[in-house]
Amino acid sequence: MCKYFYYIYRCSSNNATLPKACFAIQVINSKSKTMKSLKQLDAKKIKYLFTDIDDTLTKDGLLQQEAYSALWKLHKQNIQVIPVTGRPAGWCELIARQWPVRGVIGENGGFYFYYQNKKMHRKFVF
Repeated sequence: MCKYFYYIYRCSSNNATLPKACFAIQVINSKSKTMKSLKQLDAKKIKYLFTDIDDTLTKDGLLQQEAYSALWKLHKQNIQVIPVTGRPAGWCELIARQWPVRGVIGENGGFYFYYQNKKMHRKFVF
């Protein structure tokens, strides 16, 4: 079980360790359920980042250059990004193959896809 859950959302960031795109992270401690602000966060300890897609990474349905660049910067810092979405399997397979992410949780938690060694791995809850 993860000790912390990380959420990314659209806002402004002054943290030099994170990408300069307009994203910030809040942390929820799974035991105390308390939130930490971005200023309280040691970004170097982040290993996984869960994020919504629609109107969080995208704007008006489009993944803009700043968000895609931020995903690549996180990837290069060895932060594993995992989008979580209500989107169906077809969308999620494309995201898992084309975006610099560890995998995608789709259909509101119904499955997890990840692309590794040129092979798509599909894990279904049901």
